[in-house]
Amino acid sequence: MRRALLAYAGLGLLLAPAPLLNVLQAESAAVVALVSFFVASLSAVGAFDRRSVSLWRVLVRQEAALLVPLGVLTVAQLWAPNCTFGQGLLFYVLFPGITVVFAVSLAYATVGLGLTRPRLLLGGLGILIILAGPLYDLGLHPQFYTYNHVFGGVLGPIYDKQLAVRPGLFVFRGLTLLWAATAVLSGRWARGHGSGWPLLVCVLGIGGIYAFSSPLGINTSAELLQEQLGGHTRTAHFDLYYDPEEVGEATAADLAAAHEARYAWVRGRLDQESGGVALDSPDAPAPRSGVAEPGA
Repeated sequence: MRRALLAYAGLGLLLAPAPLLNVLQAESAAVVALVSFFVASLSAVGAFDRRSVSLWRVLVRQEAALLVPLGVLTVAQLWAPNCTFGQGLLFYVLFPGITVVFAVSLAYATVGLGLTRPRLLLGGLGILIILAGPLYDLGLHPQFYTYNHVFGGVLGPIYDKQLAVRPGLFVFRGLTLLWAATAVLSGRWARGHGSGWPLLVCVLGIGGIYAFSSPLGINTSAELLQEQLGGHTRTAHFDLYYDPEEVGEATAADLAAAHEARYAWVRGRLDQESGGVALDSPDAPAPRSGVAEPGA
């Protein structure tokens, strides 16, 4: 536990002089949450190796350790005023507070299941979640936010004037707690305690939330976005979706015509560069690779 406290103290000292991160808000809470996953899970593995230690005692101690960076961020108001400190506390509970529950629960499960090299496994799992979540959210959905079981989430582009706190954030962090409950029940089952029915209920609940992730606000699918916008204009090459209350039909038609005009201009330029041969023609030259030819 001493190492965990030292890690949090070091993190606090790094955050204190850093602009934006020395203010208790979503950004600093996400950084603390990211670090807390590894600190709490790796520290909890050592505690659970001693069979007499209870889950709740370990969890309470790991949650209490979060007071160290919170204290530093609170003191940082002396040189980095924070007019939304209450909102920052909410993010601190939602991000590192819930992440520690998730991390300790995973540690409890890995030790209970007798998995080899639990620290390495948890570290790799944390990195996988950190990377896979944003890749899935931003790579496969037309959205600029992402929620994550490890660092909590990024609520939008950093240049937004105001953070967009959507209901999906609370649903997702509830999902994180459901994953934590699944891990705890797995650990108890592996230790010979409890039945498999609660575990099955948790698994079904997790599956149901992922199945309805778009309506619940965890992701924004293209279909959901198109349905919510309502307006639609189709041209030969484009489908434009818009909000009829903000954009009139005439404006949408002008915008569609501008898209087609721009498309025709780009196509004309590309046809000229290809020697007048249509780019989709089988006689079109192969695209340049960008590598110089021998002897050039």
